[in-house]
Amino acid sequence: MHFCVTLLGWFSLVTAVVAYSYGHEQGIIGGGGGGVTTATTSRHNLTLNFDDLPTNASGIGYDPSTNSTPLQCGDLYFQSFTVVDVAKALKDLPDPVDVLCATSAPNALFGHRRSAGRHHPYPRLSVHPLTDPSLPRDPNVTFDMRSMSVSPTGRVPPDALVMIWLNLLKLPPDESFSGGRGGGGGKSPLPPFPELSRGAEIWPQGRVYQLVGIFGPGRHPNLRIDWDSMRRQIPHMGTKVDTFELYGQLFTREGPSEPYRPRGDWELCLDDVAVVIVRKTGSQNPDDQAEDSDGDDDDDGDSPAGRSFEPPTRMFVFAGEDGSAVYDQARGEQLMKELGL
Repeated sequence: MHFCVTLLGWFSLVTAVVAYSYGHEQGIIGGGGGGVTTATTSRHNLTLNFDDLPTNASGIGYDPSTNSTPLQCGDLYFQSFTVVDVAKALKDLPDPVDVLCATSAPNALFGHRRSAGRHHPYPRLSVHPLTDPSLPRDPNVTFDMRSMSVSPTGRVPPDALVMIWLNLLKLPPDESFSGGRGGGGGKSPLPPFPELSRGAEIWPQGRVYQLVGIFGPGRHPNLRIDWDSMRRQIPHMGTKVDTFELYGQLFTREGPSEPYRPRGDWELCLDDVAVVIVRKTGSQNPDDQAEDSDGDDDDDGDSPAGRSFEPPTRMFVFAGEDGSAVYDQARGEQLMKELGL
């Protein structure tokens, strides 16, 4: 396994002490009978800047094309990302602006979807080592997204845009799929958790949040995305998830009055990932266990696994010319209609 040191900043420390340190429920003397919850929940902030990861003279560190195991950083496993020291690798970057990928210098992660049969086809991070489908996941460990910096690499061509899809998943337990693909009832079930080791073109069963980042023509510095602020619009956005897939896609058009057409993947870069790791221990009452097993939350209104499939909870963020994040739901929905997505 590959490891990296985590950074816990003063602001994160204060937040952890004030908001998260005592996130537990009352224990009961004399046993947990009668359906009483005796579980505890621990939370800790994790901020990753990747700058302690080693790189060679060319500026390349961990490379998924030569590693069958994911990159482990603290509690998270990263797939399909290459560690790049942007200063050392300056002459090989898609564009000089990509030195800004490293919000905290010198390292950033660069990633794109890879061809079938590779070890890491989808750029993602997870609390599970997804490259080994035989390993069961621990449904008691999840994370809440707090912030990150992301952008397309290089220069987006004229009359084009790059969409970065950020898909946050909360998957049901492995046993929910004991029947396997094509199981009973005449229905073909959605992919079980182990199949995500190769990436899934359709949504897996479970809860899904989606953020769509939209970048117009030109060069872009890293865009800072703040999930805490998004949750003011959509409660629970990006919380209690265990897997986060993200990739870039290029769309071009022949002119201002012509429709956009998808043209393939576009590399992205990532830095300064901040999450809250949430870990449940102890026993739970039957109602809590049922909520956990179906992939649902306490009261967020998402559909449990096994019910009819629901589209993801979706938000849109546009990259401003000054590098600011502009959250515009109406504009994003209109663009989706134009693209037929």
